[in-house]
Parts: sequence; C-alpha cells; structure tokens
Amino acid sequence: MEQERNLKEKMMLSFRGIVEALFKGKGIIMMGEHLLAKEYLRFIERVHQVYPKLTKDDMLIVLLMRMRFRNTEIARLLHVKPASFRLRRWRLKKKLEGLGSDLRSIIMKL
Repeated sequence: MEQERNLKEKMMLSFRGIVEALFKGKGIIMMGEHLLAKEYLRFIERVHQVYPKLTKDDMLIVLLMRMRFRNTEIARLLHVKPASFRLRRWRLKKKLEGLGSDLRSIIMKL
C-alpha cells in the first residue's frame, strides 16, 4: 500500500497541468510529459557524452535509477514485468561496459 502511494507521488511529477506556470524560472524543466530538475538534465547530457549509443529507453532507465526509483517501480512505469526489467538492466550494464559490479552504483558515479 505504501509502495503504491510512493509510486503515485513520484508519478504526479509527470502531469503537465499548471506545472509550467508554477515552476517557471525555478530550475524545473519539462521533458515530454515529465518534470526534470535541471540537475537531471545536466546528468542526461553527461551520460550522453560518455555513452552516445544509449537508446532513449536506456536513458530513461538510467535517469530513473539515478532518481532512486526502485526496480519494481521502474518496471511498473515501463509497463513490463520485473523479470523483463531485470533482463533490460543486464543489457544496459553490458552497454555501460560493466564498469562495476552493480548497475546502480555505476549510474550513481556518472
């Protein structure tokens, strides 16, 4: 129950509504339907410079992991089963050249 509440709170960031008026000039930007703090935009730019061959889906997974979403939450957001998401994580780690033992720690170091 609490996990669902946390997921709903995180998903609330994706609604457009009055967001632009509320956050204009406050370091928050819109990217598609998602709100991003400018710090995350800079992070995306850094990742793209280091790994230019990552797909948009890969970048989304990297970003959500950087934002400390849990794997089950990311799987729900991507509308995939947790087992499918584990496979996607494994493939992503291969693309990141296996710079460490844990994908999340690799992402946090970027």
